[in-house]
Amino acid sequence: MLSRPSLRGRSVLITGPEGQSETLCKLIEEHEGTAIRCPALTILPTSTPQKLKEMVALVGTMDFLIFLSKNAVDFGFQALRGMDISLPSRIKVLAIGPATESSLKSKGFQVDGVGSPPFSSESLAQIEDLLNVKGKSIMIFQGEDGRSWLSDKLAKDGANIFRALCYRRSLPSQIHPKIISNWESFGVDLIIFSSVVAAENLRRLLRHQASQFLEQASVIVVSKRIEAGCRSLGYGGRIEVATEASHKGLLQAIFTFYL
Repeated sequence: MLSRPSLRGRSVLITGPEGQSETLCKLIEEHEGTAIRCPALTILPTSTPQKLKEMVALVGTMDFLIFLSKNAVDFGFQALRGMDISLPSRIKVLAIGPATESSLKSKGFQVDGVGSPPFSSESLAQIEDLLNVKGKSIMIFQGEDGRSWLSDKLAKDGANIFRALCYRRSLPSQIHPKIISNWESFGVDLIIFSSVVAAENLRRLLRHQASQFLEQASVIVVSKRIEAGCRSLGYGGRIEVATEASHKGLLQAIFTFYL
């Protein structure tokens, strides 16, 4: 029988929004590692609620609804419920990955399609329903600062695209002193980033306190795009790209990094 992988003596800085990376933190701790929770993002409602209402009012005319994150599900669902809108059964609902799919199902949505690993916009664009979208109306629920790659691609393929920008990512006011204390006590062997914004915000939050450390830090990211973004921000240490944007994929990347 193979021994259980151990992360004993390893500390991992988790930069996802508060409460949204708890599964990964617990997985690290179950494998005897130390998870330092250091949110570098705060998730807030859209800054343009009236525009979102106007967009959501068009839902009944869509052929597809696409959700690009769990946050898009949470805030998109609030907008739909706030306007007492129910979906006609003919509308197909697509999710970028399993976590988004699970969130949709928990809110009563039937999910008609899910992207494949690495659970990116690029992989979602390859599912059968999106291979022939000419003349189709598609609403994409995402964050205000989210990528436009999928909407641009589908528009180029002939679809009518409606972007429902239902939340925004913000810089936290500060890093809690307890986090800095844990950092100093346990050290940091590895940093996890799921977005370029998180990598940028961590540098801004720490300012000059740890600039040299960040320049040399070992990092795991969920895409080549984020790897390139980290490099452009000055992260000069070893950077590994997880095979998929999921807690499971990130944990496996941590194992691959150390074992």
